[in-house]
Amino acid sequence: MKSSIVFSLLLIAASANALYIPAAADTSMERRDDILRRGGGDKGPKDRPVAPTAEEKRKAANDKFQEMKSHVIHGKDAKGKDEAPDKGRHTLTAYCKANPKATGQCNTKTNLCHVPDANKSLWDDRPGKHTLQQIENHCTEAILNHTKNPTNRAQVVKTDAGHHICIKYISGNNNGGPGTCYHAGVNALGPKAMAGDTCDHTGNEADNKEDKADFKCSAL
Repeated sequence: MKSSIVFSLLLIAASANALYIPAAADTSMERRDDILRRGGGDKGPKDRPVAPTAEEKRKAANDKFQEMKSHVIHGKDAKGKDEAPDKGRHTLTAYCKANPKATGQCNTKTNLCHVPDANKSLWDDRPGKHTLQQIENHCTEAILNHTKNPTNRAQVVKTDAGHHICIKYISGNNNGGPGTCYHAGVNALGPKAMAGDTCDHTGNEADNKEDKADFKCSAL
């Protein structure tokens, strides 16, 4: 009987001397990994929102573009159905397919085009011009820049060819739609333009005569 009592007392003592971890330090593995992934400790309350990383911001911008991609590039709605011929379709080939009688002009330096009768901005996506991936990159950059600096103005984006062009992003929040993205003028911006700046319309015709190229959709 005595030995049993002694043994119980020893167990209690051992438990009393065990390492104590306060409840406040009981950070979940998920939360810990979240903090480490962002680089650095979180000195505030453990439920305090942590600022998203640059990669997360870019992904969010691209996710937003994905919602409007079919509209912008192919002129299709959220259900994959063709929209009216004058809706979306900010690529030359898609627009001309839906509007075979349309005519317009491209800037051969920037490969940006415009249809005056419809006041339509188009990327020239014919071979050797803008790829669909490049167009996606342009819009993602514009959305990302707009998130940093919300404004009604367009955003400066640098193309793979090294031109700084003006890209207009409209969120669609006001009408419940997916939003849209298109270029604001066919000309490149001056040497002082920096990616991420805001910009204004750069004109619907190429500034230099040698860069002007008329097109007929029926001939493409």
